Amino acid sequence: MERVEVDPRIGGRFLVAERRGEELAEHHGEYVALDRPRRIAFDFWTSFSEQRTRVTITIEADGEGSLLSLRHDGVWADYEERTQKGWAMILGNLARALT
Repeated sequence: MERVEVDPRIGGRFLVAERRGEELAEHHGEYVALDRPRRIAFDFWTSFSEQRTRVTITIEADGEGSLLSLRHDGVWADYEERTQKGWAMILGNLARALT
């Protein structure tokens, strides 16, 4: 990770920049919904494509813990598997950090 910037408000943006060898991959987002602690939605795009997609995260109580659901709409068909693997890795890292 090279740089992370977050402005967590509706209309606020974030940037996550990570080095991938010689390449700098930038992941951008603009928050469209924040209902703490239940729901976050943001438009998402990268340095490789300015086409925006929509990510919606919901968090619900589940016994003594919580259940997080993530939906990513508008992903290009040829990037669906790659996107799913990326989110699975991120959520897996989050789960490990919280346990």
